[in-house]
Amino acid sequence: FRTEFGEKKMLINQIIKDVEVFENEIKIKIVDQDFKEVSNGISGLVMVHTPSVMKGYYRNKELSDTVLKQDGWLVTGDIGYFDEKGLLYINSRMDDMIIKGGMNIYPKEIENQLIQVEEIKECLAYGERKNDTQTIILDVVLHEKYKSISEKEIMKIISKKLPAYQIPSKIRIVDELEKGPTGKVKRRKLS
Repeated sequence: FRTEFGEKKMLINQIIKDVEVFENEIKIKIVDQDFKEVSNGISGLVMVHTPSVMKGYYRNKELSDTVLKQDGWLVTGDIGYFDEKGLLYINSRMDDMIIKGGMNIYPKEIENQLIQVEEIKECLAYGERKNDTQTIILDVVLHEKYKSISEKEIMKIISKKLPAYQIPSKIRIVDELEKGPTGKVKRRKLS
């Protein structure tokens, strides 16, 4: 028993040492659209710098230039922020973000609020381009006992949960959300 415990303890100590090594080699920063670092609590592009960051896309300099920036920093495509303790939070993917009335809206924030609503089993928020503006569309799957609720009633319920700028322009009640082979909801891209 002591031998097993000793081996496990040794393994745990090695993992801790490995994490410390990675901590010194992996750098993460949050930047604005001009690639200037932002303060904690402010959302921006997540960038990483590690010895293992790729050198670029094979035979695609243009694409490489869009994700590889100054001194080997990689734009991950995520939008996130550091809290006051230095913990990283990911809001959304950059290409999922909806810009409505000059506001950056992260579909995941909407979904995280609405999944707490008793009537809603699942939901998916996404943007739709209409003329020169973007609108928010919300697909909703209702729990079985609430299947008779109308889109108008759902709108009334969620209007109490969301700030005005996050309220969708259109709600669609659907039987299920489209999912990939792993069971993850397929996110709709801005149309």
